[in-house]
Amino acid sequence: MPMREEDCLHIIGELDALLADIQNLLNQFEASGCTVTLKEDYIALHALQGRTLMERQRHIDEAPGTVPTLSDPLNGIAWKNTN
Repeated sequence: MPMREEDCLHIIGELDALLADIQNLLNQFEASGCTVTLKEDYIALHALQGRTLMERQRHIDEAPGTVPTLSDPLNGIAWKNTN
C-alpha cells in the first residue's frame, strides 16, 4: 500500500532537516581543516548525504507534484560545490 501524501511530506521534512545537519557538519569539517585528518568520517558524511538525497527523491516520486524537486530551495539550505 502506498504511503499517504501527508506521510511522504512529513518524511521529506525530516530528511530535509537531516540534510541541513549533514551540510552543517561538512561545513565544519571544511572550516576546521579536518577533511584530511578525519578523511574517513568526511567521506562517510558525503555518503550519508547521498543516501539521504536518494531516499528523499524516493518519497518525492511517491507523491509527485506535492513537494519541491531537488532543483528547488530546500528550506533555506545553501548547497555548496565541494569539488
